[in-house]
Amino acid sequence: MMAVKTFVFLKELLSNRLRIPFGFVFKLPGRKEIFEPESIEESPRQMVMVKDVPDYLGFEFSPSGNTFQSSKIKTLEGYYVALDNFEGYNDYLRQKIGAKRRSNLRKYLKRLEHCLDIRYTVYYGAIDQQEYYSLFKTLREFLIRRFAEKKEVNYEIPHLGEMEEIVYDLILQKKASLFVIYHNQRPISIRINMFYNDLAFYIISGYDIDYSAFHVGTIDMLKNIEWCFQSGFTRYDLLKGYFEYKRYWITHRYYNHNHLIYTPSKPLHLAKKTMIFATVNLRYRFLELSRQLYVYQGFKKLKRRVYNIRFGNSSVRYQWMTSENDIESDSKINVFGNPEYNLLRRPVYDYLFHHKERLEDISVFTLKTHSNGFLIKGKNSSKVLLIK
Repeated sequence: MMAVKTFVFLKELLSNRLRIPFGFVFKLPGRKEIFEPESIEESPRQMVMVKDVPDYLGFEFSPSGNTFQSSKIKTLEGYYVALDNFEGYNDYLRQKIGAKRRSNLRKYLKRLEHCLDIRYTVYYGAIDQQEYYSLFKTLREFLIRRFAEKKEVNYEIPHLGEMEEIVYDLILQKKASLFVIYHNQRPISIRINMFYNDLAFYIISGYDIDYSAFHVGTIDMLKNIEWCFQSGFTRYDLLKGYFEYKRYWITHRYYNHNHLIYTPSKPLHLAKKTMIFATVNLRYRFLELSRQLYVYQGFKKLKRRVYNIRFGNSSVRYQWMTSENDIESDSKINVFGNPEYNLLRRPVYDYLFHHKERLEDISVFTLKTHSNGFLIKGKNSSKVLLIK
C-alpha cells in the first residue's frame, strides 16, 4: 500500500514550522495580501495530505507546473468568534449573550472572587521557565482527573509533551500564551492559546474539578474572550469538537478540509485518491448524521459504561444534612494541609459557592457520631457533610 505523507496544517502553522509541499498560498480573511509559506519539494511518487485546513483561510494550491493536482474534502465543523464584528467586549456580551446568561456569568464571577482570593495571569512574552514546566504538569493532572470524571478517554494528553517542547519559545515570541486562574498560588484553570498575526486559536484547557461549583471553565472562556478583545485580535478560533459547550460563545461556524496532493498522470495515485476520499467522506458524513439523529449521545453513554468497566468509578459521593443541635463535633481539621482530607476539598468549595462564604471564615470538624461525617461551619450557616 502506497504511503501518504501527512501534514496537519494548523499544527505546522502555529508552531512556527510551516513548510508546505509543492507551493501553497493562503489569504487571511479580510486581507488582500497573499501569504506564501516556505515550500519544500517532495518526490513525485509521494502523495501528500494536508489536514484540517479551515476554509476561511482561503487556502489554495498553486504548483509551478502541471505535474501535481490537489483535491479537497470537507471534514469536521469548526467554530469561531468574529471579534471584529463588535465594538468591544461589552458590545459582544450584549449582542451575543442573552440577558439571563449574562446575569449568571456575573454571578459566577462575583461568587468566585468573593469566596476565594483569585488572580488572573496571562503569560505572553515572558514566563519563568520553572513555572512554565510546573503549569504543564498541573494541566496534565487537570485533564486526567476531568476526563476520568467524564468517563472518557482524552486523546490530547499523549500530545502534551510535544506541545510542552514548543510553547515556551512561542510565548517568548508572543505567538502563544498561557492563561492561568490562580487561587492564591494554586493554579485552578490553565488555557493554551496560539496566535498567527491577528488571529487567535484556542488549543487546549483544563481546570481543577474541585472548583466545579464555581463554573471555572466558563469563567476561563469568558476571561479569554475579554483578553482577546483587549489585545486587538480580530478572530478567536475555538476549533472543532465540543459544540454544545462552544455554541454559547461563537458567532460563526466553518468547515475544515483535507487537501490531497497527487500526480494525476499516475493511475495508482488516482486509485488511491478515490479510495481515500470515499473513506473520509463516509466517516465524516456518518458522524454528522449520527449527531443529527442523537446516535452520538447514545454512543458516548456506551463509552462511559465501558470506561467504568475498564477503570472503575472513582467519583466521590456525598450528601448534605442541616446541622442540628444534637450533632456533636469532635476535632477541628485542616482540609487543605493534610492529603488525608483531599476528598473534602470539592464539598468545601461547593459549600462556599452555595452559601456565599469566604474560605477563611469556615471551619471543618470531624463528628463523634458519624465516622464518615464532618461539620462545616461558616459565619452565617453550618451543615453536616456525609461521605458515602
